Amino acid sequence: MNSKYFKIQTIFCLKTLVSLIILQFCFQTVKTQSIPMVTNLRTEYKTNPLGIDVTKPRFSWEIVSKNRNTIQSAYEIKAAVSDELLKADKELLWNTEKVNSDRSNQIEYNGPTLKSGQRIYWKVRIWDGNGRVSEWSEAAFWEMGLLEPSDWKASWIEPDIVEDITISQPCPMLRKEFEVKGDIKQARLYVSSHGLYQTSINGKKIGNQVFTPGWTSYNKRLQYQVYDVSSQLVKGKNAIGAILGDGWYRGFLGWEDNRNVYGDKLALILQMKIIYDDGSEIVREMTPKERQEEMDYRMEVFTKRLIGMMEEDLEILENSEYLKYLEKELTIEN
Repeated sequence: MNSKYFKIQTIFCLKTLVSLIILQFCFQTVKTQSIPMVTNLRTEYKTNPLGIDVTKPRFSWEIVSKNRNTIQSAYEIKAAVSDELLKADKELLWNTEKVNSDRSNQIEYNGPTLKSGQRIYWKVRIWDGNGRVSEWSEAAFWEMGLLEPSDWKASWIEPDIVEDITISQPCPMLRKEFEVKGDIKQARLYVSSHGLYQTSINGKKIGNQVFTPGWTSYNKRLQYQVYDVSSQLVKGKNAIGAILGDGWYRGFLGWEDNRNVYGDKLALILQMKIIYDDGSEIVREMTPKERQEEMDYRMEVFTKRLIGMMEEDLEILENSEYLKYLEKELTIEN
């Protein structure tokens, strides 16, 4: 009798222990289920891009979760013209409301028509497969480029020199001085070229790209770049310089000394838009009348081609006193 009672008690204790283990496991599983996070917001595949000319940009994001097999079941996007309005959820430009979808890539903007130079801030939150909603993501932004031909106030500049277009020539150098008359809120530089270009402001290279504006079918399409130069300008006098190179436009391309495939004259188009703290705006451009310096190959400091050019060269270009010395002491061959 005692033996039978002992067996029953042992079985009961084992069942209780197993139940407790299962309950503990379930509790731990529920406890470790975390709410997903949304990160790495991108517009047209870029993080906080400038110069977007797609009228309905596409969004994407990534989901971070400690849980396995986390899926998105819905999303909501909000957009506004300022970060402050977006945080306050006021005067929203666009609100998708909750959209039942697992898509987190190439979500097309479907708000009001966008304008040239307009900056839009946006955020997103998602629901996972269990209906848990994430916190709102950190705000991201994108900025529109120049959407209409009339937005370009600058004219194309072609160096007025005689060249032998069958061989490589010295890199034309262009320079313009201008004055900033107030405190700057924002400044944007819009640049493109026939050939390659490299620009600098006050002796400092602009951007980290090389081979700009990039290789395209130039007779059909020409890319341009937009730079935030707000921090590179100073109150008072400033100087901007540009160096042009053959590149794919008129350089050697293919085989058998094949040159000048798309054209035989280098050119630059450049304009800057400055917005002051008081809200006033001004657009400055480099025109064909601006001063340019054509340097001979024999001058060591200027013989470096556009590719691999050193920062010191750009600083020399911006030094107007040095340019005056060159004009006086050196013979510049055309």
